[in-house]
Amino acid sequence: MPPHPTSKIHLLAKIHPSADIGANTIVEADAEIQQDVKVGEYTIVRSGTLLRRGAQVGSGCDIDAFYVGRDTKVGNGVRMAANSSAGDRATIHTGVHLEKRARVGHDSTIGERTTLGPRTYVHPGARVGENVTTDKDVRIGESVHVGDDATFAAEARVAPNAHIGNGTTVSEKAQIGMDAGPGIMPAVHIGNDCAVGNDTHIAPAARMGDDCTLEANAELEHGAVMETGSTVCAGSKVRADGVIRKGQTVPPSTLVRTDGTHVERYIDIDDYNFRDGDDDREVFVHPEDEPHGLPAEPPAPPGPARGAADAAAGREHDGPSR
Repeated sequence: MPPHPTSKIHLLAKIHPSADIGANTIVEADAEIQQDVKVGEYTIVRSGTLLRRGAQVGSGCDIDAFYVGRDTKVGNGVRMAANSSAGDRATIHTGVHLEKRARVGHDSTIGERTTLGPRTYVHPGARVGENVTTDKDVRIGESVHVGDDATFAAEARVAPNAHIGNGTTVSEKAQIGMDAGPGIMPAVHIGNDCAVGNDTHIAPAARMGDDCTLEANAELEHGAVMETGSTVCAGSKVRADGVIRKGQTVPPSTLVRTDGTHVERYIDIDDYNFRDGDDDREVFVHPEDEPHGLPAEPPAPPGPARGAADAAAGREHDGPSR
């Protein structure tokens, strides 16, 4: 069908005759709109954007995307910045903002008013809730479920099949699960209103109940469990299948064994720059965590006296220094 008479179509835009272009919509040069695409009113399709067959774009959108995939649905008021993209059959709800080079994989869903930061990649089949915010370079793995009002800081990584609850905060460089592909590693489960600190590591099959806190540089090994309201402080580690009981707090730099016993961990809290000074404090190394590499080389024997060394090199002294 012909574009609405109030729409503005650049002469260099490529529009399939079956496309439906709404009132007061602008299509810039070099944009391509394929067969059976529908674009609502008051939308801008910017230069170089490709809307693939069967895509639906709502009203009041600003689309500067590399492409919008086949049969993908884009709601009203969506903004897609330069070089962002949405794969086939994705659903992007009202008010979503994809910043530069953000990518939404095929068959994924992005909830209302969510913002995906620069270079965020939501992998295929993921479900991201409403009012979610990601910073730059975030990766949300295949078939992950993210609840409403969650927040991800820069370079956070979430492995396939993980569950992230409502209101959870994931800090910089946190690694949730292992990126081994869907169905290969058991999924991580993180409950509602949790906080995951910077540089944390959460192994497959680990679980955090509601209202839990995993502080910076802490680690949950395979199958470790934090029950509701528990806290693992900075630099601590929970061994495989260990359990932190409801409301319990694990002190900083603590190793929690599978049997629940605690020992001081070799990583000192000062290593994370939470306190300045005190640089000469001894760092305890627990035998379980000592490195098992090659033994250090013995110290070299004392060298010969300067005169003997020089003589061996064929040099002579002129006498004592003056």
